[in-house]
Amino acid sequence: YSITGTLNLAELAAKAGALKAEDRLLFETACSILGVAFLVKAAAWPLNFWLPNAYSAASAPVAAMFAIMTKVGVYALLRVGSLLLPSGAPAAFGGEWMFYIGIATLVFGILGVLAEKNLGQLAGFSVILSSGVLLSALGMPGVSMTGPTLYYLVSSVLASGALFLLVELISRVDTYESSVLTVSMQAFGLDDEEATSDYSAEVFGFKVPGAFAFLGIAYIIAALVLIGLPPLSGFIGKIGLLSNALELNNYQISGIHTWLLLGFVIFSGLASLISYMRAGVLKFWAPDKVSIPTLSLREAAPIVLLLSACIVMSIFANSVMELTNNIAISLDEPFQYINAVMQQQPLKGGH
Repeated sequence: YSITGTLNLAELAAKAGALKAEDRLLFETACSILGVAFLVKAAAWPLNFWLPNAYSAASAPVAAMFAIMTKVGVYALLRVGSLLLPSGAPAAFGGEWMFYIGIATLVFGILGVLAEKNLGQLAGFSVILSSGVLLSALGMPGVSMTGPTLYYLVSSVLASGALFLLVELISRVDTYESSVLTVSMQAFGLDDEEATSDYSAEVFGFKVPGAFAFLGIAYIIAALVLIGLPPLSGFIGKIGLLSNALELNNYQISGIHTWLLLGFVIFSGLASLISYMRAGVLKFWAPDKVSIPTLSLREAAPIVLLLSACIVMSIFANSVMELTNNIAISLDEPFQYINAVMQQQPLKGGH
């Protein structure tokens, strides 16, 4: 503000290009600090060690909102970078540095999901994984990557929010320790048939309680989106990213960037598949000491809404992708936004 006299993004972009040399250093320093703040919010490595523990310790609605706000950090990098990069903003807002930060975030997220067995912290590492995909994609040149990136951003936000809401409900089913013990006893044939026969006949032999079935189905849908398996929106977003990256490889960038992105995105999906299958087995394939949870409508409705939005994005993928591509084009032409804002007269009000 001391350099440009404004905090309006459009005015900042318009004035940044005309700054004197002695003022540009302070302006770029301020932009760098702003970029680091956005990277922290976007869960970029190495600024994201706090995230899994913090998100898993929060209550379910708060954790879901935190997951959504993480992607706001990614969008802030995209929006501010699209306005300031033409004026010479620091590399924290885009370019090759962004790509390698995204790859490092992917590596950290992959190691986290493979090592973690607690469902709440697994959800936190999944947020980091999706942020790594987004940051590495934004580090690729060209507007063609931005549309699929925005599609994947919305999809991952919806699924992450639903998963954090599910974590608290699933925790009512059983404790983690007893689930591990049950699976181990079954694997080695040590389970007490006499103690579990009544429960097995009542629940697994004849019916599955409605709340238990709802949690299982919702967990599968959220996991499929976050893993990126067909036919849901997570798969469509990743396919759009990777196919456009392969097209860029033909004429705009070196092959190493494309193959790094391709390899780590695929491997992150494989790591997520292993982790979510393991967590699902520990929580849902455990007949010993399971308590069937009681769910209220207000607890289930937000999950249904979020996952239904993912399904709608999958069904109308072409229309949604067309919308995100149009947004990407407008982001790539910042002068339209700058002119639209600068032409508006500020409202004057009395006090």
